[in-house]
Amino acid sequence: MSADNKRHAAVHEAAHAVVASSLGFRVDKIRLGSELGGAIQGCVFTEATRYDLPMHRLEDAVVVALAGNIAEEMILGTIQRVPGITPEREGDERHLQCLFSVLCPWGSADVRERCEVRARDLVQAKREPINALAARLMSGEMIESY
Repeated sequence: MSADNKRHAAVHEAAHAVVASSLGFRVDKIRLGSELGGAIQGCVFTEATRYDLPMHRLEDAVVVALAGNIAEEMILGTIQRVPGITPEREGDERHLQCLFSVLCPWGSADVRERCEVRARDLVQAKREPINALAARLMSGEMIESY
């Protein structure tokens, strides 16, 4: 993985973790994969895809899913584009589709826009911890219980 790709993946995954943690989701492990991408393990999307959660918690999960790309754009100036879909983008899209399928029956047409604003605000407010966690990920560290 090139240094630039590694930096993008680290910022992407760090943003998911920091935003998830700040919204009260459990984050068990964060690491960068051997290929372009990374992994965040926890209960964010498992919890969020349950149908008995209140709408605001489902929206929180959308904010977490959006945070990776938003952080890349805000912190690094661009969202990394590579041929095909990278693992983290594919996972983000799957989670977003699942969350929107739960939210849309409730007539939440403006959910994505509202969640994007919240994600941008959180990434801006948590920029320093995102950068610190990204640096740890770039060093090859697997972070447990963030």
